[in-house]
Amino acid sequence: RAGYQDACGLTAGGAAYCWGRNDYGQLGDGTTTQRVSPVAVAGGLVFTSLAMGSTATCGLTAGGAAYCWGDNRNGTLGAGTTTSPQLTPVAVQGGLVFTSLTTGMEGAYCGLTAGGAAYCWGGNSGGELGDGTPTLRLSPVAVQGGHVFTSLTTGGDFTCGPTAGGAAY
Repeated sequence: RAGYQDACGLTAGGAAYCWGRNDYGQLGDGTTTQRVSPVAVAGGLVFTSLAMGSTATCGLTAGGAAYCWGDNRNGTLGAGTTTSPQLTPVAVQGGLVFTSLTTGMEGAYCGLTAGGAAYCWGGNSGGELGDGTPTLRLSPVAVQGGHVFTSLTTGGDFTCGPTAGGAAY
Protein backbone atom coordinates (compact mmCIF):
# COMPACT_ATOMS: atom_id res chain seq x y z
CA ARG A 1 0.00 0.00 0.00
CA ALA A 2 1.20 3.49 -0.68
CA GLY A 3 0.56 6.61 1.33
CA TYR A 4 1.46 10.16 0.38
CA GLN A 5 5.25 9.80 0.69
CA ASP A 6 5.57 6.41 2.30
CA ALA A 7 4.62 2.80 1.70
CA CYS A 8 3.97 -0.37 3.66
CA GLY A 9 3.68 -4.04 2.92
CA LEU A 10 2.79 -7.27 4.66
CA THR A 11 4.84 -10.44 4.80
CA ALA A 12 3.14 -13.78 4.16
CA GLY A 13 2.92 -14.13 7.95
CA GLY A 14 1.18 -10.76 8.39
CA ALA A 15 4.08 -8.69 9.74
CA ALA A 16 3.92 -5.07 8.57
CA TYR A 17 6.97 -3.29 7.18
CA CYS A 18 7.02 0.37 6.14
CA TRP A 19 9.46 2.80 4.52
CA GLY A 20 9.66 6.38 3.28
CA ARG A 21 8.80 9.66 4.93
CA ASN A 22 8.05 9.41 8.64
CA ASP A 23 7.38 12.96 9.91
CA TYR A 24 4.42 11.86 12.02
CA GLY A 25 5.45 8.32 12.90
CA GLN A 26 3.36 6.88 10.05
CA LEU A 27 5.89 4.07 9.62
CA GLY A 28 5.04 2.76 13.09
CA ASP A 29 8.61 1.88 14.05
CA GLY A 30 8.65 4.07 17.18
CA THR A 31 10.53 6.94 15.53
CA THR A 32 10.06 9.88 13.18
CA THR A 33 13.16 8.91 11.19
CA GLN A 34 12.81 8.69 7.42
CA ARG A 35 13.59 5.15 6.18
CA VAL A 36 14.96 4.25 2.76
CA SER A 37 14.38 0.54 3.29
CA PRO A 38 11.58 -1.39 5.04
CA VAL A 39 11.44 -1.41 8.85
CA ALA A 40 9.13 -3.51 11.01
CA VAL A 41 6.08 -1.86 12.53
CA ALA A 42 6.53 -2.06 16.32
CA GLY A 43 4.36 -4.22 18.54
CA GLY A 44 4.50 -7.57 16.79
CA LEU A 45 0.88 -7.41 15.59
CA VAL A 46 -0.23 -9.66 12.75
CA PHE A 47 -2.27 -7.87 10.10
CA THR A 48 -4.40 -9.07 7.18
CA SER A 49 -4.54 -5.66 5.47
CA LEU A 50 -3.26 -2.11 5.70
CA ALA A 51 -4.80 1.26 4.81
CA MET A 52 -2.70 4.39 4.43
CA GLY A 53 -3.58 8.05 4.57
CA SER A 54 -1.20 10.94 4.00
CA THR A 55 0.31 10.92 7.51
CA ALA A 56 -1.19 7.91 9.29
CA THR A 57 -1.50 4.18 8.71
CA CYS A 58 -4.02 1.60 9.95
CA GLY A 59 -3.89 -2.17 10.05
CA LEU A 60 -6.60 -4.80 10.39
CA THR A 61 -5.97 -8.01 12.32
CA ALA A 62 -7.46 -11.41 11.43
CA GLY A 63 -9.88 -10.96 14.33
CA GLY A 64 -11.14 -7.67 12.87
CA ALA A 65 -9.45 -5.32 15.34
CA ALA A 66 -8.16 -2.06 13.89
CA TYR A 67 -4.89 -0.42 14.94
CA CYS A 68 -3.56 2.90 13.69
CA TRP A 69 -0.36 4.95 14.06
CA GLY A 70 1.03 8.30 12.93
CA ASP A 71 -0.54 11.77 12.85
CA ASN A 72 -3.46 12.05 15.25
CA ARG A 73 -4.12 15.79 15.35
CA ASN A 74 -7.62 15.26 13.93
CA GLY A 75 -8.34 12.10 15.89
CA THR A 76 -7.63 10.07 12.76
CA LEU A 77 -6.34 7.12 14.78
CA GLY A 78 -9.69 6.52 16.49
CA ALA A 79 -7.90 6.14 19.82
CA GLY A 80 -10.08 8.62 21.74
CA THR A 81 -7.43 11.38 21.84
CA THR A 82 -5.68 13.91 19.64
CA THR A 83 -2.27 13.08 21.12
CA SER A 84 0.11 13.28 18.19
CA PRO A 85 2.18 11.74 16.88
CA GLN A 86 1.55 8.13 17.85
CA LEU A 87 4.76 6.36 16.88
CA THR A 88 3.48 2.79 17.34
CA PRO A 89 0.11 1.10 16.74
CA VAL A 90 -2.79 2.03 19.05
CA ALA A 91 -6.14 0.25 19.09
CA VAL A 92 -9.13 1.96 17.51
CA GLN A 93 -11.67 2.37 20.32
CA GLY A 94 -15.14 0.87 20.47
CA GLY A 95 -14.45 -2.85 20.26
CA LEU A 96 -15.89 -3.06 16.74
CA VAL A 97 -15.00 -5.95 14.46
CA PHE A 98 -14.18 -4.76 10.96
CA THR A 99 -13.79 -6.63 7.68
CA SER A 100 -12.11 -3.73 5.90
CA LEU A 101 -10.63 -0.28 6.52
CA THR A 102 -10.25 2.79 4.36
CA THR A 103 -8.32 5.97 5.09
CA GLY A 104 -8.70 9.45 3.67
CA MET A 105 -5.84 11.82 3.05
CA GLU A 106 -6.65 13.98 6.10
CA GLY A 107 -10.34 13.45 6.74
CA ALA A 108 -12.33 10.33 7.43
CA TYR A 109 -10.96 6.98 8.45
CA CYS A 110 -13.63 4.29 8.20
CA GLY A 111 -14.27 0.62 8.83
CA LEU A 112 -16.87 -1.76 7.48
CA THR A 113 -18.35 -4.55 9.63
CA ALA A 114 -19.29 -8.04 8.41
CA GLY A 115 -22.94 -6.94 8.38
CA GLY A 116 -22.14 -4.00 6.09
CA ALA A 117 -22.44 -1.27 8.72
CA ALA A 118 -20.03 1.64 8.26
CA TYR A 119 -18.27 3.40 11.12
CA CYS A 120 -15.99 6.41 10.70
CA TRP A 121 -13.74 8.62 12.82
CA GLY A 122 -11.40 11.60 12.52
CA GLY A 123 -11.78 14.91 10.70
CA ASN A 124 -15.34 15.77 9.79
CA SER A 125 -15.39 19.43 8.74
CA GLY A 126 -17.26 18.57 5.54
CA GLY A 127 -19.50 15.90 7.07
CA GLU A 128 -17.35 13.12 5.58
CA LEU A 129 -18.03 10.81 8.53
CA GLY A 130 -21.70 10.54 7.58
CA ASP A 131 -22.98 11.03 11.13
CA GLY A 132 -25.01 14.13 10.24
CA THR A 133 -22.58 16.58 11.87
CA PRO A 134 -19.37 18.46 11.09
CA THR A 135 -17.98 17.39 14.48
CA LEU A 136 -14.52 15.88 14.90
CA ARG A 137 -14.85 12.30 16.18
CA LEU A 138 -12.08 10.71 18.24
CA SER A 139 -13.54 7.20 18.03
CA PRO A 140 -15.80 5.38 15.54
CA VAL A 141 -19.36 6.62 15.01
CA ALA A 142 -22.00 4.89 12.92
CA VAL A 143 -22.74 6.28 9.48
CA GLN A 144 -26.39 7.35 9.51
CA GLY A 145 -29.09 5.86 7.31
CA GLY A 146 -28.93 2.18 8.22
CA HIS A 147 -27.49 1.24 4.83
CA VAL A 148 -25.74 -2.07 4.22
CA PHE A 149 -22.55 -1.24 2.35
CA THR A 150 -20.43 -3.64 0.32
CA SER A 151 -17.34 -1.39 0.39
CA LEU A 152 -16.20 2.13 1.30
CA THR A 153 -13.89 4.69 -0.26
CA THR A 154 -12.58 7.81 1.47
CA GLY A 155 -10.93 10.84 -0.06
CA GLY A 156 -9.82 14.24 1.17
CA ASP A 157 -13.22 15.37 2.42
CA PHE A 158 -15.65 12.65 1.43
CA THR A 159 -16.64 9.03 1.95
CA CYS A 160 -18.64 6.97 -0.54
CA GLY A 161 -19.93 3.44 -0.71
CA PRO A 162 -22.22 1.19 -2.72
CA THR A 163 -24.97 -0.72 -0.95
CA ALA A 164 -25.89 -4.37 -1.35
CA GLY A 165 -28.89 -3.18 -3.39
CA GLY A 166 -26.70 -1.30 -5.86
CA ALA A 167 -27.30 2.27 -4.69
CA ALA A 168 -24.34 4.55 -4.05
CA TYR A 169 -24.11 6.99 -1.13
